[in-house]
Amino acid sequence: MKTAIIGPGPLGTLLAANLSRSKNEVILLDKDIEKEKKSSLIGSSDAIFICVKSYDTEAVIKSIKNFIKDNSYVISLQSGIGNLQIISEYVDTGRIIGGITSQGQTIIGQGSGKVLGGIREISSLLTKANFPTKITKDINSVTWSKLIIDAGINALSAITRLKNGVLVKNEHTRDIMRRAVSEAVKVAKRKKVKLTYDDPIQKVESVCRATADEQSPMLQDLIGRRQTEIEFINGAVIRQAKNLNIKTPVNDMLTEFVKSIEENYKNIVN
Repeated sequence: MKTAIIGPGPLGTLLAANLSRSKNEVILLDKDIEKEKKSSLIGSSDAIFICVKSYDTEAVIKSIKNFIKDNSYVISLQSGIGNLQIISEYVDTGRIIGGITSQGQTIIGQGSGKVLGGIREISSLLTKANFPTKITKDINSVTWSKLIIDAGINALSAITRLKNGVLVKNEHTRDIMRRAVSEAVKVAKRKKVKLTYDDPIQKVESVCRATADEQSPMLQDLIGRRQTEIEFINGAVIRQAKNLNIKTPVNDMLTEFVKSIEENYKNIVN
């Protein structure tokens, strides 16, 4: 299968390397595809993996939409929520596959909930490339379940500059994390989203312990003075909550703190 991967970050690079080793024809592209004059390469790809940061999704899809074959699949392996909706504005929903990669496992699915031949082929492709993959009939549930974990960990670790394990050890950060998670869970429940775990707070804390020595992606972004995905994680929780008249004071504050840091990199005192 001829595959294009857009986004040469850690995930995109690893995926490209693994697919190449499993004897697939792979093209790894930067998000600024038109500048590189490589958009025509998309036209011959059977599977197009979107691995860019969420804030770049719309620009990337706009730049390749006219090159995507009618029988190609567009697969989003991105953080947060909203990416599939953005992609669906430019690509037939029947050709879109959503997915998450977390703690050594990849889960993919389509909005329709159907398990058709195409998604099975993508699952096989990833599994053979050392990305063990499962297919779900409810990708919305999987995406929200991952979002809640990210909403509890990412912004808080970025603001405090603490590794994941410390968040659950310290009583103050643990309390803030629990409140952020509880707000997100309240929104998910109101939207009738069935989470993939029974106890959200216990799940988030177990992820912190399992990744104790790691820096969250958002912390890495702030350290590198780059734009974060806050609007697609805690910001997404806030937007969904407003539509349901649910207050999210902790997520509001976490989002405002991260955006304040982003907007003032040049003024930070070292």
